[in-house]
Amino acid sequence: MKQPGAALAGAARKRWALAWATIAAAGSAALILARRRNGGRAGLRLRRGIAALRLAARGGARYASNAPRLFAAAGENRERLRTDLALQTAEDVAVTLGAMKGVLMKLGQMASYVDDGLSPAVRRTLSRLQDSVPPMSPELAAGVITEEFGLPPDRVFARWDPEPIAAASIGQVHRAMTHDGRAARWR
Repeated sequence: MKQPGAALAGAARKRWALAWATIAAAGSAALILARRRNGGRAGLRLRRGIAALRLAARGGARYASNAPRLFAAAGENRERLRTDLALQTAEDVAVTLGAMKGVLMKLGQMASYVDDGLSPAVRRTLSRLQDSVPPMSPELAAGVITEEFGLPPDRVFARWDPEPIAAASIGQVHRAMTHDGRAARWR
């Protein structure tokens, strides 16, 4: 006879697998789009797509390599192993998606507040994507400026600070001065 929590645990695993499939599909779609387009943004999409695929592969490998231990374990020990795997995976997801930015990071943020199927510990780990996101690298930020304006930041602006003064989930703020001496602003 199944224990009452077994059905809930199975449903949680299915939802977690669906989340992984969604991330992998989004990564695959990014790869396809990147191959169809040229320029800096295509390269960024390709890198993000590859990072998403690597994330999914690491998660799959983590679970596959621990399958024998999970199969052999019983009761509380099995549940502890599952919880440890889920936390390791959540940590990997938070770090990877936090560095990626964009839509995939938004998916991670949404997973952190969706109450259905994730343990509170996993949701806490993913919640870092809401308020503790690392800034883009100066090179990546310069690439975005170059893509948007067609020139590198040192030619677009009289002064541009590559280190951000603020970072949020899908953007960040840099100090810059226009050639006519005004502080740069975007809306």
